[in-house]
Amino acid sequence: MNYTKNYHLSQWDAADRVLREDFNRDNETIDAALAAVQDRLDSLQARHTLQLIKTFTANTPQYGRITFPMDDVAWSDWNLIHLFIDAKMRSAMGYHILLNNTNNTLLSNCATQHQTHLIFFPFYKGNSPMTGIRLFGGSFFWHTTLFQNCTALILDPAYDEYPLLAGTTFTLYGQK
Repeated sequence: MNYTKNYHLSQWDAADRVLREDFNRDNETIDAALAAVQDRLDSLQARHTLQLIKTFTANTPQYGRITFPMDDVAWSDWNLIHLFIDAKMRSAMGYHILLNNTNNTLLSNCATQHQTHLIFFPFYKGNSPMTGIRLFGGSFFWHTTLFQNCTALILDPAYDEYPLLAGTTFTLYGQK
């Protein structure tokens, strides 16, 4: 009897005796090889797809501001973190994205977009300065605050007469 080169599967010649044990052994070999391929695919998919970290929907904004708590984010676990914001507003007058509930820590301005997408770059290092980009209007941000010290992001309306509304949603994804 002959065998295949890679997986040593049975290859019978016309004169060979065909045994059930040979089929069972070959099936076990094939099953193990397919399981290894599936495990590798699952591992690659987990590393290269977005994994939901958390969602948050604002109920009642205080003074038109909305605070998105981030003190529970394990920044060191992620290469990239994506934040999708769908701001509910009476008018497209824009808002500011502030860091840790302080007026002087501006990460980005959103002029007229109700929806925006921030990508943070922790690169598995929670002790590095907060950096990232904002898509849908585009801007780069960098701040000396370390990722691990980020406790919240605040959406602050650009104009007091156009407050942010309940129903504003935040969806946070991680990418390994």
